[in-house]
Amino acid sequence: MEGIVTLLIGVSAFFLITDSPAKAKFLTPEQRSWATHRVQTRGAVEWDGKEAGEIESDTFKWKYVLAAFTDWQIWLGVVIDWASSCTIYGMSAFLPSIVANLGYTGNQANLLTIPVYATACILTVVLSWYSDRLKKRSAFVIFLLCAELVGYLLTIVGSSQLINGLSYAGVFIATAACYPTFVLIITWVLSNIAPTYKRASGTAVLVGLGNLSGAMAPNFYRPQDAPGYLLGHGLEIMMVSLGLICAIVLRFLYKRKNKQRAALVTNGIDLSHDEIADMGDKAPTYQYVL
Repeated sequence: MEGIVTLLIGVSAFFLITDSPAKAKFLTPEQRSWATHRVQTRGAVEWDGKEAGEIESDTFKWKYVLAAFTDWQIWLGVVIDWASSCTIYGMSAFLPSIVANLGYTGNQANLLTIPVYATACILTVVLSWYSDRLKKRSAFVIFLLCAELVGYLLTIVGSSQLINGLSYAGVFIATAACYPTFVLIITWVLSNIAPTYKRASGTAVLVGLGNLSGAMAPNFYRPQDAPGYLLGHGLEIMMVSLGLICAIVLRFLYKRKNKQRAALVTNGIDLSHDEIADMGDKAPTYQYVL
């Protein structure tokens, strides 16, 4: 019964969500034309006084699918995804134990988990909106990963010293930080992938491989490690640290690529709009979102 609403929304989404702005019936023809142009030229810059060339080619080519499996930014994104999703899956297994150690059971225990997930939900919405408004992703991702590390360190101290309140605070921080991180890293990487079919394939690679954390994280917390679960927390810290390193590297590479491409555009490039569109996010006129 709990999944009926989700199932209905999922089925209705197939009919209600449009494939592209060009097919959005709720927009006027002028709005559809403007939105389509904006999508097709996002990330592109002008050169030699010309308008930005299209980056969003709608033509299917197998090379776009292959590119999704070989693109360095997607693989870095997968590791960062693991950093947040391991926390999501791991904490879902560990949080009930924390609450039980606080002396709560039954409905009281369930109610005590609500503030954690409610805060995570609010932060996800607020930070997603704010990062989109600023058109900045990396700063939020890096900050949230650092917050996850702080949360786990507090949890370890609380578990080792049998201070359940401190453990709960650590879990609260780590869980509240991991959900917006999960959303922002997917948005960050996919917004830097073009053209359309490469992004579609990249979405499958990023989300599909990212979900492997669901097979890893629950096994971090073994029954024999209760009630402290220090091994599980240590493994989570390892994953978050690895994700943090990858996030910093990803930002560095994006920034370096942007500078190199800006220099190329300044010096002039001899490419047609069709050639630019075919290159997608590898085009010299394409600027990555930081």
